[in-house]
Amino acid sequence: MFAAARSEDGRGPRTSLEHAVPAHFGLEAPSQLAEAIHFGQIAQRRVIELAPLVLAEAADDAVAAEIVQRLAAEVVALARVALKRLGLTNDAADVLLGGGVLQDADGDLLAAIDRGLRESAPNVTVRPTASAAIVGAALLGMDELDAGPDAQRRLRTEFEQVRVG
Repeated sequence: MFAAARSEDGRGPRTSLEHAVPAHFGLEAPSQLAEAIHFGQIAQRRVIELAPLVLAEAADDAVAAEIVQRLAAEVVALARVALKRLGLTNDAADVLLGGGVLQDADGDLLAAIDRGLRESAPNVTVRPTASAAIVGAALLGMDELDAGPDAQRRLRTEFEQVRVG
């Protein structure tokens, strides 16, 4: 939204996000979207819906591509610190990317994260998780309740059906 608004009012570079972002919500301009959010016509939390749009626009739009590169840099910084604190920078280690944006990330974003991490942890393997992040939280809760493997399998099956359906 920031980039779209700056494109509209001339404070920033022109970007396809100026039209794509408000169009996602059935509007014509970023200023209309800002008003709709301000007046409660569109819930602010719906802004998270824009992540896939930015990823899609990044292929042909320099501003969107810069946003995606900042995301990659932040993920790399976070994972690099974790690997360093755990003493894993020289070991073979898996870095699992979870959450909607990273779990469904395209090859370019994954490649950027992989390249960035390999600079300080050359033996790392970067890949998206197979399950939604909430599955891990639910499985931890089931461990606390001493639920058996059958209950954990049912949980995974249910979450995968929800995610696919």
